[in-house]
Amino acid sequence: MIPHHAKNRMRENFCSPTRRRNSGAQKLAVCWLTFAGTDPLLPLHRYQQARRDAEFHVQVQIQNVQNNVPTPGQARVDANVVRIFRGEPSLKPGDEVRFMVSVLTGNENSDRVPIGGTIWTNYQELQAAEYLEVFLDRLPPECAIALWQQAIIKAPTDRPTMTCPPHSPHPPGRWTCCNPLRLVKRFFSGI
Repeated sequence: MIPHHAKNRMRENFCSPTRRRNSGAQKLAVCWLTFAGTDPLLPLHRYQQARRDAEFHVQVQIQNVQNNVPTPGQARVDANVVRIFRGEPSLKPGDEVRFMVSVLTGNENSDRVPIGGTIWTNYQELQAAEYLEVFLDRLPPECAIALWQQAIIKAPTDRPTMTCPPHSPHPPGRWTCCNPLRLVKRFFSGI
C-alpha cells in the first residue's frame, strides 16, 4: 500500500509545471499508482484463482515463527495441521508443515514496502498468533502459501473462515471498478 503522502509527493514531483516535459510512460505510471488502487496490484480474480488452485486448504497450529526477520521480508513458520478442508489424503491432522509468510512491522517509517501484489502480514501479530488458515501448494512438509492467501485466526473452526468463490468461466474485465482513460483525462486536465 502506498501511503497517501507518498502518492501526493509523486504527483507533485512528476506533474510540477517547473519540471521539463515528462514522458508518457512516467505520467501513466503516476496515474496508475495514484488512482488505480495499489492495494493490491493484482486483480482480485487472481487471488481467488490461487485459492481455487491451491493443493491444500487447512488450518494450522503455529509451533514456531522465525525471529529477527528484517522487514519487509519472509518469516518461516513451522506448524501442525489441525483441520483439512481440501487436499490430498497424504496430509493428515497432526502433520507438520513449513512455509514462508510475507511480513512487515507495521511501522511506515522503517518499512520500505515494495510495490506489488504481496499481501503483507503484521510481524508482531504473526509472532503472537496461535493459529492460521492457509491455502498451500507443494508437498508437505515444505509448502508454499498460494499468492499470500493466509489469515490469522483465533481458534480452529469446523468451517473455513476464508472462502473460495466458485470458478467463473469468464474472468472479470480488466477495468471493473473505473474507466482509466477518464481518470487520466481528469488528472492531466490541470497540467
